[in-house]
Amino acid sequence: MNILKLFKYFAKQTVIILFFFTTINIIALEGKTYTGTVVTLQKNKLLAGTDFSYYGTVEHVARLGSLIYPQITDINGNTIKPGTVLIQLRDDYWEDMVLADNSAVNSKKADLLTAIEEYKRYKVLSSSKSLSLEKFQAKRAKYYDAITDLNESEATLLEQENVVKADIDYPPFEGIVDKILFSSGMSGNPVCIEISQLNPIGIKIKMPREEAESIKITSNIKINIPNTNIEHGIYRGSSILCKDGIIFRTENKLESFYDRKTYNGKIIPDVINCYPVDRFYKQDPNSSVLAIPITSLKKDKKGYYVWKAVDTKTLQTEKKLNPIFRIKKTYVIPENLKRKMAGFTYCRALKDPGDLQVNDLLLSTLPNESLHDGDMVRFIESRYLLMPDDTVQVTIDF
Repeated sequence: MNILKLFKYFAKQTVIILFFFTTINIIALEGKTYTGTVVTLQKNKLLAGTDFSYYGTVEHVARLGSLIYPQITDINGNTIKPGTVLIQLRDDYWEDMVLADNSAVNSKKADLLTAIEEYKRYKVLSSSKSLSLEKFQAKRAKYYDAITDLNESEATLLEQENVVKADIDYPPFEGIVDKILFSSGMSGNPVCIEISQLNPIGIKIKMPREEAESIKITSNIKINIPNTNIEHGIYRGSSILCKDGIIFRTENKLESFYDRKTYNGKIIPDVINCYPVDRFYKQDPNSSVLAIPITSLKKDKKGYYVWKAVDTKTLQTEKKLNPIFRIKKTYVIPENLKRKMAGFTYCRALKDPGDLQVNDLLLSTLPNESLHDGDMVRFIESRYLLMPDDTVQVTIDF
């Protein structure tokens, strides 16, 4: 009897102890705060060139540090909004190859018509015993050979047309250009450019595996962005366990998205890329010929024009640059001359610059909204809210 009482006593104490430690563990896991590191979820290295006997020539690569976006197309592949050009090959050789292959297709079509006519004629002659069966069979074989030749020529033409379409590489995701390893020239299929994804982006937290495995799809996770009052959640069900912790996947947007500016009750359009008016002959201090980026040059019924920032210049030391400025539609007359500036921007020489001066700031990428003379725009930082290697505070309610 005493043994039975002793057993019940120890059993009760064991339950109390287990309950105590379980409660401590639950309390420890609720609302725990960690320091996380922002990491990219994808990094791509892109090669330049083809695997044909002629590798191609790299004509353009994106600027180091530039933000990149995929193109938008309809379901038939027609471009609705062009994406960022990462790498562009010269296409004159491939376009000539398309012309040559198209001529070959037309020649094969003519051969097939001849083969069809001879096949039909020999078939009639063979039926009337005016021609041997062997000669008819030879013409029939030639007819089918002509069909094969035409199909092969059409396939070659399609291949060359696809090469022309593929002479521009677009990003597969929103991101940033990390490295430029080959900027232009005859390609030998080198690694040309490295890019990283910025949206969505990862938050890596170091913790023991047992603790990481206790995070469930029902866990409440809150990411606190430093120096802001912004809080982010995560994409549920897409976290990644790693050997030293866990990576959460979350949304990421431009900093300006969280701080829109208005003027006269309307949201001011944002522009990411602006470029200054420069000297075309940079090595000649006496030359007055000005240059503007080709991407800034637009055309309407009156002629060529650019969107100029009013009373706003770059490379100035006297005053700070105001990122919000009025724009002016400025008409210019371009020369038939172009050159590369800084290794990534093609610029056009100007015969008549209008009222443009050196270091005037021009819009080189236009916002989605239509612009009008005198509109206000905001020149924003090329930075997302979360950038790789940033640190954030993450609170996890298990």
